[in-house]
Amino acid sequence: MCEQEYVNNKQAAQILGVSEHTMKKIRNSVGFEYTRLGREIKINKAFLLEYMKTHRKIKY
Repeated sequence: MCEQEYVNNKQAAQILGVSEHTMKKIRNSVGFEYTRLGREIKINKAFLLEYMKTHRKIKY
């Protein structure tokens, strides 16, 4: 079984170099792929890194 690595909203914001509030706006406005487990948001790290490569400018 292949395990995937997930990050939370705060970690994703740090990877992208934005605030947690901006990360939430990005996640909600561009159809960002994420999973909600109760109150916790989990974002696939591989998806996040690929998203970074293909989206140089992010409009939200």
